Amino acid sequence: MYRTVTDSINQAKIETYLTDTVDYPGTEILKKEISFNGGTPQVTLVLFGDRVPGELTREWSDSFKQEFEGSLSIVQDEKEAQGLEEMSKMVQLYSEGRDEARSYQEKITILEGQLGQLENQLIPANLSAEVRINYPDLETFSIGTMQYGLDSLSNGALIAVAFVDWKPEVDSTLLPRRNKQLEDWLKLRLEKDQVLIQPMP
Repeated sequence: MYRTVTDSINQAKIETYLTDTVDYPGTEILKKEISFNGGTPQVTLVLFGDRVPGELTREWSDSFKQEFEGSLSIVQDEKEAQGLEEMSKMVQLYSEGRDEARSYQEKITILEGQLGQLENQLIPANLSAEVRINYPDLETFSIGTMQYGLDSLSNGALIAVAFVDWKPEVDSTLLPRRNKQLEDWLKLRLEKDQVLIQPMP
């Protein structure tokens, strides 16, 4: 009876100690087994998530031994779980799940990057109508994105390019200023740092 009460008290202390000590970013305790052999605590932890460096797990085990005069075993993969059939299966399942989750995360990251590129290429559907309202002297207007600076070292950058023709009655001496006004307006409207204005080919 005395041993049972003592073990229960020690188990509570060990639970608190493990919660406070076994802490690593991206890793959590999946399962813990605490047993007592003649009052000596024997603890096995199954960790899930990012792999904890061996130096740190040895530090945890040494610290536990000093604190409780017992043993702390850390299981992170199937090799470490040898001889513990149930834990081995659990680690295998979660390792497979972890690898699959990482694969999905990598795919999501790639898709998010591709989506960002597509969003940068998108031109508002009603932009031409807005331009004609704000610049009625335009004869023709066309806009799209082009890739500039593409070479063996760089993928270049996507830049919005507007091709314009002004009506014949517009004074040719005013065209540079009108083009600059249109460029500034398009930068603001498209939230772009750079927009090129080119004569209609």
